[in-house]
Amino acid sequence: MALQGYNDCFLSIDPEDDAVVANVKRAGPDQFIKIRSQTVKEDNPLKDVPTEEQGNIGQIEINYV
Repeated sequence: MALQGYNDCFLSIDPEDDAVVANVKRAGPDQFIKIRSQTVKEDNPLKDVPTEEQGNIGQIEINYV
């Protein structure tokens, strides 16, 4: 992913003084950024199952009646 500045140039780090600059019109390897996060991704195994089909068998039968 590369971030584009207000001047339609992509952000990068100037190697001389470690400043963030937006002076390149085409994104290359020096403009790509990686974002890391410490949060744990919660995976819901029932996300593809409709809500009326979630729960125990008794509840599912009541939902379909």
